[in-house]
Amino acid sequence: MANLERLPTVVIDGISHKEATYKFTDEFLETGISVEGIRGIWYKIKHKMEAWKPFDVDAISAEERSKREENWTNLINISIGERLFNIYNEGDINIYNRVGIKSKALVTEKATNPIVLVSEKQTSKLEKAAIELSAAQFISSGQIPSFESTYIISYLLEHLKPGHNAYVLVITDYDPAGLQIFKSLQNKLTDIFSKLSPETELVNIRVGYGEHDEIIKKYDSYLLPLSGLKQWQPIGLGERGVELDVIHDIREHIDSAILKYVDPSIFEELSVERARQTLYKNELANSEEYTNVQNQLEAIKTDINDKVKSYPYGFDTEEEWTDPVRYGMLENMTEIYNQCDP
Repeated sequence: MANLERLPTVVIDGISHKEATYKFTDEFLETGISVEGIRGIWYKIKHKMEAWKPFDVDAISAEERSKREENWTNLINISIGERLFNIYNEGDINIYNRVGIKSKALVTEKATNPIVLVSEKQTSKLEKAAIELSAAQFISSGQIPSFESTYIISYLLEHLKPGHNAYVLVITDYDPAGLQIFKSLQNKLTDIFSKLSPETELVNIRVGYGEHDEIIKKYDSYLLPLSGLKQWQPIGLGERGVELDVIHDIREHIDSAILKYVDPSIFEELSVERARQTLYKNELANSEEYTNVQNQLEAIKTDINDKVKSYPYGFDTEEEWTDPVRYGMLENMTEIYNQCDP
């Protein structure tokens, strides 16, 4: 992201560019129009923000203008994000859904438990654990934006179970950046979750890989950049880190954290459902009556399919092969003549 500090603050009639952004964002939200992402809101209010632009486009070179325009766009998008996050934090937890902003990182298909497994990188090991626990997955690619964290919170709130905690389990690189991802997410989630569901404890878990010396010795490590060294050396963690990709036994560490921190009683409903489903399938497989009925149905389906295939048809491209290309146009090129046709 560009260097935002270089842009001065413009105030018009006592209103700063941030206050103007908040105002115009609120006005846009009142329209009820959906967008795809925060930048979608920016495009809707961009023309209103021209007066607050802190540079004269005609007084600078094309190259400098491009840099400042990028700065300006980033600055306003950050302010829009802050406004939406503040609205969410005030209790309007459906704000992002209403404007059509969706998380591309949160996978909730078939997830039913108040557990989210967060990973800094894609890994099949996490996916398998999520399936077994009926938990959601969140695949990050660095620091998690505030609006993305609200989707984690909303998922947890929707799937809370009375008398049980909610859980967020995080796996990251073993380095200062990975630790910061966990701490930043923990702070965002805990602060808001405690307000929205004060009766439920949110358990944030960072999956550990062992003691520092053991980790550096066991896995291929790399020399930290200067910024990382400044964070780790003062607390005695040396000068090396480990990428998540080279932790070959990551599933063992995930399992260990789950078994240590997650209360197994939260899975009663899921366990009963899966046990009943298995028994149901076994009962069907062993039922002679069901097998007979199933065979009869298959025979009926085969007869009808053969009958349909025997009907003559006409294929005509003249009427349907037209602009625009649309759903159903190919099927409509064929007319089947069955026995009921005159």
